[in-house]
Amino acid sequence: MYVSGDSGSVVGSPLSRCTSQKEDDSVAWASPLPLAPESSGSESVNSSRSNYRNDKCLDLESVDEAYVESVIKECQSVVRGMMWRLFYAVCIFFVVLIFQAICVWNSDRVYTKYTTSIDPPPLYEWQKRSFNMSPLYDHLQVAFMSWYGNTQVSIRCADVLIAVLCILVCGKVLFSAPLMFGCQMVIRYVLLMSQVYLLRGVFIAATVVPTPAQECKVFDQNANFLAQIAHVVQGYFSITDTCTDLIISGHTAGSTLFMEMFVMHNNMWHLNTAVVIIVMLIYVMLIVARAHYTIDVMFGVLLALHLYVHHLRIVSRVGRSTCKGIKLGNSFFSAICRAFSRFEMVEERIQLYVRLRHLKETTDDQVWHANKLAFYYNIFGIEDNVEPTCIYKGFDGWSKANFRLIGRAFARSKEPTPAPVPKPAEGPDTRRAPPDDTPTTNNTY
Repeated sequence: MYVSGDSGSVVGSPLSRCTSQKEDDSVAWASPLPLAPESSGSESVNSSRSNYRNDKCLDLESVDEAYVESVIKECQSVVRGMMWRLFYAVCIFFVVLIFQAICVWNSDRVYTKYTTSIDPPPLYEWQKRSFNMSPLYDHLQVAFMSWYGNTQVSIRCADVLIAVLCILVCGKVLFSAPLMFGCQMVIRYVLLMSQVYLLRGVFIAATVVPTPAQECKVFDQNANFLAQIAHVVQGYFSITDTCTDLIISGHTAGSTLFMEMFVMHNNMWHLNTAVVIIVMLIYVMLIVARAHYTIDVMFGVLLALHLYVHHLRIVSRVGRSTCKGIKLGNSFFSAICRAFSRFEMVEERIQLYVRLRHLKETTDDQVWHANKLAFYYNIFGIEDNVEPTCIYKGFDGWSKANFRLIGRAFARSKEPTPAPVPKPAEGPDTRRAPPDDTPTTNNTY
């Protein structure tokens, strides 16, 4: 718990209540928490176990086995919570995919009715002119055809570039960041893509846009409903064709989100430049391959940029409020901020960050449950001295935390199992018999 250095009263807020000084935003967020005092020599231990210049901080004399166990239980609770939230996010994602598949199925059904039906529905003259389902005029596609004729560029080129982009981003997010930060970014990406696909489904259901491809084979009209839906789902992976799955390019939105997750959380300009170039090539390939119109790609870029920046603003609002000890209001926007931040457990991880950081700075390897604490120091980024802002914004460095974790587990598995302590053999009872204290009387005859 947190106790005041002045009066010893219990204080319950995280980062902001570890300091009694009022700071403006520019200073506060550069270093919101003086986690350890600047000291040297023999005074470091004593000063770290006391309050620091009247700051409201953890009373380290109360760090006993019960406190360490409470921190470990809190770590376990947060880890379980993040795993459950990842599961919930994936479930939401699959539900949205099914919804989008139904919307695409309905759109393709209408497209098929007016293009490949043997007995087309009766139409008025204005309907025949309006619903001919011919490709739209796209300036970039027409320019490419004027230069290269009917040369067809395969959509597989864009798929290969997306695979390369996915490897780069996943390597950064999953293997070069502490485990909980990687889990946070996966949850964030899945939630944002769920929003993209939800909007795509609505757009596709609202308007049937004819395909720009020269040849497009839709599902068999005589097949059952499940077979037709399976055909649409296979189109997500470019296995089959979906002729009207166009408005708001999903390839574009997913690639743009990948780019934002990498560029906004990486300080290596050459890698950032390479990722941006790859994404630009993906945009061009999607248009040239006639998988999407230019407006589809533009919609995808704008939507992905807006969603990620807005999501970052939402979780940052909750993170800053938690760090400063400021309670969010009761507005509708505040409710949205709480809902999205709970998926990433922003408040819980900030509070846990404070407790773990204090334990790391003030205890040694002989503390109770040292191996468990080392594990949680690793996955929550305490070993890497992450900035508090990374808890809600995202990890913006390169870390070997996961490799260290694997190395420790491998080294621990190689350690010989300690032999059990043998029990003492049961031999004859050598205990001295207790003295006979029965009272006796002297008989005189």
